[in-house]
Amino acid sequence: MVADAREGCLNADHARSFTPLHERYVYVRGRGGEHYLLTMDRYCLGLTHATGITLASTFPRICSGSGAYLSYSHIGQRLSCGILTVEVVRDKETAERLVYERTPPRPQER
Repeated sequence: MVADAREGCLNADHARSFTPLHERYVYVRGRGGEHYLLTMDRYCLGLTHATGITLASTFPRICSGSGAYLSYSHIGQRLSCGILTVEVVRDKETAERLVYERTPPRPQER
């Protein structure tokens, strides 16, 4: 059985689209069928409604703990958050399920 996620690295220039899934998680679709789940180093204000998401790094390959960060716009302000982990996932649905499992229960589920 293939693991749902494994640690990996993302080539910054391969990122095709970004989908914020939570204040700490972003799904990235790469070229050639690559799929990634990024975990931020903290809760990032407005990330779930962000626009203009980009990756910034000293190196072209972004790996867990590499010092890379995600930059985005929220209500006219440019903000950024550090990238804590980079995981390779099967697809967007897998990323969404992992985020659901990793986040605290919502008030209506208690």
